[in-house]
Amino acid sequence: SGIGDLWFTAGNQDRIDVIPEKRSYAPGEIARLQVRTPFREATALVSVEAGGIIETQVMPLSRFKPVIELPVKGEWGPNVFVSVLLVRGRVEPLKWYSLFQWGWREPVAWFREWWNPLQPTAMVDLAKPAFKLGLAAIEVGVDAFKLKVEVTPEKQDYQIRDQALVKIRVTQPDGKPVPAGTEVAFAAVDQALLELRPNESWKLLDAMLQKRAYQVQTATAQSQVIGKRHFGKKAVPPGGGGGRAPARELFDTLLLWNPRVVLDATGSALVSVPLNDSLTEFRLVVVADAGVGLFGTGSASLRTRQDLQLISGLPPLVREKDRFSALLTLRNGTARAMAVRVSARQGDRALEGREVKLDAESAAELVWPGEAPENESMLVWEFEAVETGEADKKDGVGKDRLRITQQIAPAVPIAVQQASFARVEGRLEVPAALPAGAVSGKRGPLGGIEVGLSARLSTPPPGLRRFFEDYPFVCLEQKTSVAIGLRDAARWQQVIDALPTYLDANGLARYFPDGGGQRGNGGSPALTAYLLDASIAAGFAIPPELAQRMEGGLAAFAEGRIKPEHWSPQSDLTVRKLAAIEALTRRGGSSYSPLSAISSLEIEPLRLPTSALIDWYLIVKRLPKLPD
Repeated sequence: SGIGDLWFTAGNQDRIDVIPEKRSYAPGEIARLQVRTPFREATALVSVEAGGIIETQVMPLSRFKPVIELPVKGEWGPNVFVSVLLVRGRVEPLKWYSLFQWGWREPVAWFREWWNPLQPTAMVDLAKPAFKLGLAAIEVGVDAFKLKVEVTPEKQDYQIRDQALVKIRVTQPDGKPVPAGTEVAFAAVDQALLELRPNESWKLLDAMLQKRAYQVQTATAQSQVIGKRHFGKKAVPPGGGGGRAPARELFDTLLLWNPRVVLDATGSALVSVPLNDSLTEFRLVVVADAGVGLFGTGSASLRTRQDLQLISGLPPLVREKDRFSALLTLRNGTARAMAVRVSARQGDRALEGREVKLDAESAAELVWPGEAPENESMLVWEFEAVETGEADKKDGVGKDRLRITQQIAPAVPIAVQQASFARVEGRLEVPAALPAGAVSGKRGPLGGIEVGLSARLSTPPPGLRRFFEDYPFVCLEQKTSVAIGLRDAARWQQVIDALPTYLDANGLARYFPDGGGQRGNGGSPALTAYLLDASIAAGFAIPPELAQRMEGGLAAFAEGRIKPEHWSPQSDLTVRKLAAIEALTRRGGSSYSPLSAISSLEIEPLRLPTSALIDWYLIVKRLPKLPD
């Protein structure tokens, strides 16, 4: 804090900032904290807190010296919170002797306030009492357990695919190097990954020296007494994070992970980090521990650059016979001019090369004519740029190479126009002819007639088989449906192999192995019943131990011994219990007796949906001795 009347803006909230001189103190030091008070004079209730109130004191606070000094005690470790509650009474009209108290420092402000005092009105009373609250956290005695970890790359900027040399040095709190043979962990990670989610596991000292929680609630009734209508902060903290670059196709985030870097007698080591093709910033992190109570983390950053860069402007998807411009941007990222030779290939065909002169920090566009071939699924382009001439090349010759794969879609996609089922008895004739104006390709008219023969109606036709084969979703129900729909024993075996990870503690199946983010037992009786029913109908087997677990879960649900959470707010408990009982009665070897569960249900057939009515019919059919 400087000399004079310090001015801090009063915000539209009850909060103020309390800023410590430094974050960490040793026992016996004096902790100095600046209170950014909007009041000229106030009374401060200062509390040292951590899991409760450690000590309190009341002191006057002035804007001429808004600083609180507290002697740090050893029992405060490893951290404490300092709470400052400021209370300012009603601002009285200036007295003449205030000129000798503070007015002599700011005579103009004193005279203005003395000459034109603000009087309260029915609408506003600016002189009424007010209060503010601030909080700051400080660490105590942490430096005695902290290793100083220095991470120093040989230089800040590297070319892509270079080898970056990084020096590591670890010293103890007293400045001496750690013993020879001490091992540290080293990681080189793309900074973009840490922007998505920071890695808190690197903070080894924080994990080993757990901080105490605040666990204190400060309350005051002054807002009720003085008639203040505002409570706390308004709205929400401001957002941010916009304007970032789009996600990269190649996101190779980890350069190097070495959990055992051995230090020498000086506490140092040299690590070589292979860089990749990414133009980004990398974070170099070292996590160290020594002895039984010393921990530390250090980090540094380096950037990768490319003097000569090719940037594609080709469309990623084209259609057959499309004509387009193969646009390429050539960029010079150095402070010198470049003469560059660019060669290009389209598939197996070499294209005309180009000679380009680029000024420093400039770019140029190159264009080649392109046409998508027929009956191909992709088109591969290759470009290579190499610096020529006698320019200053102390940083190496600029060069870059780029390969781009374009996807080629049919100009006229083939789609099903008509389909029908027919029963074949002896001979079946269906008249068909090529429609007028049919589109022709390189190999004749596009499209055709696909005929599928099956001995059973349940066998999936070609269109349904394609639907199942291309089905993209992978929850347990969908994987089961695909395996059964295709009658694919290999896919069914994959479902059975993973099934134990889908069952919860009650034996009910979940849609995803982790319960889809649900807490506790997130199994679904409907899904479990479907698995048991569909496996029997398709002739696929479920191992007895898994089937017994699933039957036990369904029986517990049907009898009301468990109540799984259900996503739907509808009162369909009877429908779900009928589906569970039907699945249990379908398996003839089950020892479950459904009489107690059925007797607890109020079944009104006229109110049941069709699926539940079928389940009820099958239950009654399988249990002829069911009482009326």
